[in-house]
Amino acid sequence: MELVLSTANVWDATWSTKDGKALYKTSCPARWFHSETITIEKAISADADDGEFAILSKVKVRDTYDSEVTFRGQETKITAEIFKKGDRDTGHYGLRNQLCTGPDGREYEWVIQESKVQLVLRDEAKTPVIHFHRAHSKTPWKEGNPASLEVFEEGLGIVDFIITLFVFLERHRHDAESDSANSKIVRY
Repeated sequence: MELVLSTANVWDATWSTKDGKALYKTSCPARWFHSETITIEKAISADADDGEFAILSKVKVRDTYDSEVTFRGQETKITAEIFKKGDRDTGHYGLRNQLCTGPDGREYEWVIQESKVQLVLRDEAKTPVIHFHRAHSKTPWKEGNPASLEVFEEGLGIVDFIITLFVFLERHRHDAESDSANSKIVRY
């Protein structure tokens, strides 16, 4: 399954199939006192083209991993109840890869890369579960591509869970990337 995003910002986009059927929407108002809430909505019916959505989850993002997620009406702390920290020096920008158990009972690892977040099974092969493709601008020599999230067979049964955590981690990675770039600015 491939979901195409309407913008490069995963926290503020419409997520559609290649055929243009909107399945998810994410929205995030401006950050307020180092905290923001990302709302993730899911199409009520995958068959109908009525465009009706219902709230799937809300993610309260804070400057630390002390964030909260309300997934299908149940509120949880992200660090205490969902993620376990991966090994030191595994992620970029000082962020560690995150380990979690999915609703299917399998162990997963969220890999924090320099430019994106990936999800793999915690098996010997590190089987890919999702692959995020960042948006690429159109240039005179190359056609542009919108951002998209490819969900492989291993993740098809837990797509709602994946999107909720992916949006949170990609937002956190993006903020760390921005902070890193801003810290390199020479001020006189």
